[in-house]
Amino acid sequence: MALASIAAFVSCGKDYYEDKYGSDAPETELIEFLEGDWEVIYQHAWGYDINYTVIDGIVDLDSGYYIKETGEDNGPISRSSIDYFAFRFEDGFFTLLDANDSDYAWMIGLPLPYYITDGNKLYDDGHMFAGDIAQHVTVEKVSRNKMRMRVDDVGIGREYNCDHDGVIFKHKGSCELNEYWEGHWHQLLTFRRIDRFTVVNPPEGWMTYVDDSALLTQLSIPGSHASATYYGLYNDLASVTQRVKLEGQWDSGLRALDFTVASDGGLSFKGNALERSFRDMVEVLQEKLMICKQDAAIVFVRPEDGVSESQLQQWRDYVGDVISDLDDAAAIWTPMMTMRQSRGRIIFVLDEEFTWKGKKDQMPGVKAVREGNTVSLTSMAGGESEKMYVQDVSGVSHADKLSAIFESMKLSMTFDNKEVEENVWMINSLSSFDGGYVEGAVRVAPTVWSFLSGEDVSEMVSGIAWDPSWKKSEEGPLGIVFMDFAAEESDELSFATLTEMIRLNNWNYVMKKR
Repeated sequence: MALASIAAFVSCGKDYYEDKYGSDAPETELIEFLEGDWEVIYQHAWGYDINYTVIDGIVDLDSGYYIKETGEDNGPISRSSIDYFAFRFEDGFFTLLDANDSDYAWMIGLPLPYYITDGNKLYDDGHMFAGDIAQHVTVEKVSRNKMRMRVDDVGIGREYNCDHDGVIFKHKGSCELNEYWEGHWHQLLTFRRIDRFTVVNPPEGWMTYVDDSALLTQLSIPGSHASATYYGLYNDLASVTQRVKLEGQWDSGLRALDFTVASDGGLSFKGNALERSFRDMVEVLQEKLMICKQDAAIVFVRPEDGVSESQLQQWRDYVGDVISDLDDAAAIWTPMMTMRQSRGRIIFVLDEEFTWKGKKDQMPGVKAVREGNTVSLTSMAGGESEKMYVQDVSGVSHADKLSAIFESMKLSMTFDNKEVEENVWMINSLSSFDGGYVEGAVRVAPTVWSFLSGEDVSEMVSGIAWDPSWKKSEEGPLGIVFMDFAAEESDELSFATLTEMIRLNNWNYVMKKR
């Protein structure tokens, strides 16, 4: 009864805002955009706190402080994540639909009023969209079905002790200052609309929806270049290529991974030792495949450059032990491999053979021997082979890199053409280092996204020798597309959006089947 009375009192809806701000006001436009159901898909946070010592209610501004850095919780948010929640905006009310954090359980199903000021600042009575200091979020419309909410939790934070000899005083003047800090925290959350406009195909198990008899070479597979640089190079912007853990990469839909393995089993990238082993990464994938039993992982493995013959033998023994321990979860490769044969398994593509103690005809994986842009793939189990085309141009301008990317994408899509008899894999690397990997991601990703959207991108990049045939005119497989920052989405990077587009491309064409 009380809830109904409150709702009748505070309900405002669109008419209320039109009367208050006018029909053309940005607040009204944003409210209309928010109407519907949303779920969080990505989190990016950064900043620090400066904490001061408080003695008998007095702040010691000369006391020591500490800085707490972010990074651990950044990345895609799946439906199983503790940070996952979904909500509805409707007629001036905000309703939490689902949340994995028990702290918000009391809010689920409870309509709470919200309001917007200054065009895009959102306040809600449940304080779900707020920080410790800032009591609002800034809303940014990204597209029809995607938005971002940003919390800038900047200012002075205080906590008071109001318990005096077991008596709780409600008036702050009767309380004693207990904690005092400066907050410098920022959080950027990305949401997508979950209604009839959204493709019902969650990224964490998307291969479930691929036809059993589809050839694996016919899939469009998003992948991460140098997949493990998060572990050790996170703060090295000159060298890092991924700032999301492997678990987060998988949850965002990435199914092709890339590792350089040292002779002692550790991972490395361009001479930089990382803090995880090859076995660690394989165990993560194995755990994910036990949950997503209909999915598959394609793992590219190579030894470090310049190793001695004895180190190379050590590498072969180590990699062999890791793969052998997988038993049936390591796939025996064939050129005409189908989705059904791949499900629940890891397909290893290796530059070197490894030590195998079982029967030769049961040896998993495929050996890759490269000559120019063409790679010969030969089954480790014997004999069978096929071709792979690789575009991984490096050391060139962003314009030249984009030229190579578009050329390869057009070539890949022709493999869906009935006149083309070849069954080949295509690898297309979007990694560009002109000015650094971050700079490359910012320059390359939006243009490729526009290209795949069917837009005319001929004038988007200066210095490119545009070929009219590159304009996307047909649908077809993209093969394996390797990206830097492949699971990241922030103000600067949008590869997560591109990852989703590549994944969803699988439903834009008819795959060849065995």
